[in-house]
Amino acid sequence: MSAVKVKQRSSHGLLELIGYYETFNKAKCKSPKTVDWYTANLKPSS
Repeated sequence: MSAVKVKQRSSHGLLELIGYYETFNKAKCKSPKTVDWYTANLKPSS
């Protein structure tokens, strides 16, 4: 069995999408605490 090679991708696109999701949640009048929680938990850990 051969190993699978995975290319590392930049997280730039992901961070941009998280920003859009944050804006969406604010527009849906979610509480600031909820918006902060979603944003903090979606961002990739360093």
